[in-house]
Amino acid sequence: MTKLSAYDEIIRAKVQLQKTHPFFSYLVLHLVPVEAGKMMKEMGAPIGVDAEGTLYYDPDEILKFSRDELKSVLVHEAMHLVLLHLLRAGSRDKRLYNVASDIVVNDMLKSNGFHLPSSGCITDSAHKIRIGPICVENVDKKTAEEIYNEIYAVAEKVPKTKFDIHMHGKKRPKKGEESEGMGAGELEKEAKKWKGVLAEASSYSRQRGLLPSGMERIVGEILHGKVSWRHRLYKFITSELPVDFSYMKPHKKSFSTGFYMPYIQKEKLECVVAVDTSGSIQEKEFQIFMSEIYSISKAFPNVSMTVLICDAKIQDVIDLNNATYSDIKDIKIKGGGGTSHTPIVEWINKNKPTTRVLISLTDGYSDIERAYPNLPGSCKNIIVLPQGGKGGLEKYGEVINIV
Repeated sequence: MTKLSAYDEIIRAKVQLQKTHPFFSYLVLHLVPVEAGKMMKEMGAPIGVDAEGTLYYDPDEILKFSRDELKSVLVHEAMHLVLLHLLRAGSRDKRLYNVASDIVVNDMLKSNGFHLPSSGCITDSAHKIRIGPICVENVDKKTAEEIYNEIYAVAEKVPKTKFDIHMHGKKRPKKGEESEGMGAGELEKEAKKWKGVLAEASSYSRQRGLLPSGMERIVGEILHGKVSWRHRLYKFITSELPVDFSYMKPHKKSFSTGFYMPYIQKEKLECVVAVDTSGSIQEKEFQIFMSEIYSISKAFPNVSMTVLICDAKIQDVIDLNNATYSDIKDIKIKGGGGTSHTPIVEWINKNKPTTRVLISLTDGYSDIERAYPNLPGSCKNIIVLPQGGKGGLEKYGEVINIV
């Protein structure tokens, strides 16, 4: 019998998936295999995917997988795309986010009977996995961002994985050209495409039976925007980061290009985070929000963050840049009385008058209308509202709903 090539094995796996896993098969059909042995060997991974759905693979490594393993690998790559992991990574540490998103995807595939290569990040039957010195629990109920926050605390102890590479911000090169970066607008466009693929796969699967295990929650999150507030928060912060250029010293790329390029100076962005603890903010919402804020503080070293815990008065002031993730997890909601944002505005004017961004986690039922017009003129506001929050606050800042 003639041995199949790596490409033929990939096509065969795609066909076999149609019989056993119609939902996942529909996703995998949108991957475009491209042999890239040299590139993948240099990157230290057998397979990788970019935002457009190009599946780069090392043929030598592909032929080492069993057919069941290859099917799981293809589905694994497709899931990163429909879960928008390449977009949601934002400015997070790419290696750690790869690990976190791999954990989420592999747990889902294992729950649906796939046989994963042993080199992957694989959870046990209780949806737990040990990463370095910590144990991540309840993976089936967590997002990649939540897991990222947990493992970030022990980043230097997280082992390297060579299972796959998510090619963040890359797009397929034309013949004779090198792969180039993909801008935020292009990533958004690709994300919209993969949302459409996910919706079609969901519809197709329901016609053939039920959605796979764990997919009801995932489909709801992606298609109905339950995680979009995180991306909007990152996008807002990024847009406010001040950048200037200096010719006092050259950019590091000057030596490779032969041109004297200016050095990019990233000034400090003063940011205050105000958390309404009047009793209307639930502990779960508080912890999710604080995890995201912590990730932002670590993703952007030039962002100076101060957290104000406040009900009718300031209950606590926390310098987030000097905090660890354990410190964040230990923060408890203090207060419980009435709500006022006036003390927050007064504190900023007195202590941080150069604040550029104010992020407020609040239900909105306070004196925002009276307080926020008194903020420094250069301060822009983000109002993060949990479910049931007050509407009509767009006049006082960009409103982001946690849904």
